[in-house]
Amino acid sequence: MLRFKSQQQEYKERDAQLREQISIHAGYIRVNGLNRFPVTGARVIRALQKQNIPYRLIGTNALYAYEARASSVIMPEHLATNDVDILMDARQGIRIAANLKRRTLLDVVKDSDKSFRRVSASEHEFSAANNNGYRVDFVTQGGHQLKPNEFDAILEQGDLMPVAIDSLKWHVAAPNFEAITFDDRGMPLRLRTVDPRAFVLHKWFVSQQPDRNSLKRNRDEEQARLIATLIRREMTDLSPSKAIQKIFPNFVSRQATDAMDDFDL
Repeated sequence: MLRFKSQQQEYKERDAQLREQISIHAGYIRVNGLNRFPVTGARVIRALQKQNIPYRLIGTNALYAYEARASSVIMPEHLATNDVDILMDARQGIRIAANLKRRTLLDVVKDSDKSFRRVSASEHEFSAANNNGYRVDFVTQGGHQLKPNEFDAILEQGDLMPVAIDSLKWHVAAPNFEAITFDDRGMPLRLRTVDPRAFVLHKWFVSQQPDRNSLKRNRDEEQARLIATLIRREMTDLSPSKAIQKIFPNFVSRQATDAMDDFDL
């Protein structure tokens, strides 16, 4: 018993020392302005990671991974968003359901913030929002948005159901891309997203769709050009990838390459 209490005290002291070190490091990150990622989104991602749910971050928040890898700082106007887009591969549906361990995606999101609620009562709702209006959107590859997809048969009724978007099949097929960034508090966060070249091509494709909201189209194109420039000037270690070329239709790759001087597969 005395040995147990002695070891317990040692563990407590060690834990206190580690927490102090983390606090010091976090303070350094904040002072130097490296605390970049929104803390609400970071907590959602950590909740998914803790549950070992396979996912990839896409959309605007993926830019934080690219800037970290490029040792650059992207201007706030390109990063402004009040949501986080989580891509879930429908082919991993069984694994996702198994790792939930009789819980729901909404349960996991609520682990990060109890105020998260489904945005609507629709049986196909894919978004949750907290009291501050921050949204978590679950998306997947597939056909028509209004038709059932693989997750409808796997996840529990009343859970968040990832919405199917056809063009996300390119993201699902793209190579993984990881980087370490820091949240608003200065705490480290591992981001898993898609290869930045796939990001550029997808954003460019979306920006050219006539039914896309004009404001979103403009932002899509700006982000495509921004990351294309970052790849060309800063991420020079990315070697030419035939994998990216095989994923996207030739017309998408050709148009994007012709339109953006800084982009080269």
